[in-house]
Amino acid sequence: MQLSDAKAGRGPSHGHQEQLSDSQKQQLFETRKAFNLSSYNNRLAILKDANQCVRAAKNPQAYKSCVQQQRQSARALFQQGRQQMNAKLASMGLEPLPDRQKSGRRSGNGPKSRV
Repeated sequence: MQLSDAKAGRGPSHGHQEQLSDSQKQQLFETRKAFNLSSYNNRLAILKDANQCVRAAKNPQAYKSCVQQQRQSARALFQQGRQQMNAKLASMGLEPLPDRQKSGRRSGNGPKSRV
């Protein structure tokens, strides 16, 4: 799991890193690092499963199912990381990470070209 600096908890949800002590920064770093290391096998398994699924796909629907399953698994793992970071932030008296806002990019509801 890789998070941007602000979202990774280097600062409260507003990105005020300068308000954190060096000790707090170190604690948040250790939490991110521990999750990254502990989730390695899970991330690898997601990729391997997706690879096997795609190789076995015989039609576009099967392929699409593989991609959706990989995304769902990756999102679930990402959420676990967010939960760990939010638990650490809460234990330090800091605000939790903000929820990610979905972009309309994948929804198909974006602007249509007019000809």
